[in-house]
Amino acid sequence: MVQTCQKTTYEEHQDRLDRIEAEPLSECRSPEPEGRELQELCRSYAEEVVNVGWPLMEQGRTPGLERSQETSRAWVLIDDIRATLQGYEPRSAAGEQLYAEGLDQVQRLADARRTRLVQAEEGLPTVLWVVLIAAGMLVVGFAYFFGMENTGAHALMVVSLAGVIALVLFTIGAMEHPFSGGARIGTGAFELVLNRFETSKLSDL
Repeated sequence: MVQTCQKTTYEEHQDRLDRIEAEPLSECRSPEPEGRELQELCRSYAEEVVNVGWPLMEQGRTPGLERSQETSRAWVLIDDIRATLQGYEPRSAAGEQLYAEGLDQVQRLADARRTRLVQAEEGLPTVLWVVLIAAGMLVVGFAYFFGMENTGAHALMVVSLAGVIALVLFTIGAMEHPFSGGARIGTGAFELVLNRFETSKLSDL
């Protein structure tokens, strides 16, 4: 059964996007006969995200939130994981608790996927870019008209200020879409999950 995983503290909010979604998959077990099927579904979902979903996002082709031809299999796998859990009949109080916890983890998985797709699709509004660029030009303009006796020092100050503002705008643009570009988030968390399925003694695969 999908079980609660140890929570990890991350330095950057965007670095949590892939890890939060991978958490419910990291310990995917339940008693037989559902256990092996559930593990296979969890592994298939992680492989689908790594091999299909992430390359699409890296190309800037953000998968839609709704089921589509390119993303239907991932949503179907989540539905299959939920259906497999719902088919399990707990026979003890501990089993009932794990059953409820497993269903909660599946819901967290679906919510985390939606959050990731929204984050991949959204960017800074155009009006905000206009404000940032206009403000930068205004600041550089004021610096240009701020006279100094030393012309060389004045030119250096204006060029340096313009360079700093340009670097800030470039950084904002590079980090605007967390799954594409130079500062993109990788698939490390899902690859760790897949590696766990291969190496863990608790895995039946």
